[in-house]
Amino acid sequence: VGDGSLLITYFRRTDDPDLLYMLQGSSDMRTWVDLNWTVTSTVTAPVSIGVEFVTITVLVDPAKRYQHYRIVAFP
Repeated sequence: VGDGSLLITYFRRTDDPDLLYMLQGSSDMRTWVDLNWTVTSTVTAPVSIGVEFVTITVLVDPAKRYQHYRIVAFP
């Protein structure tokens, strides 16, 4: 996104409120680090029972820009 934020899409379970989602970054896709992030917008669309497709716009610390990003779910 032009203002330096990231647009991220992922599938999210809606039937497990205990799941936590973390944004991680990596420069080599082997070593991943948790990032501090601020969600500035969220759009969801149902996919099936218990699952939705999520699109978020996030601000990430500019000092911690990486080439690769992923969302990880933790129980």
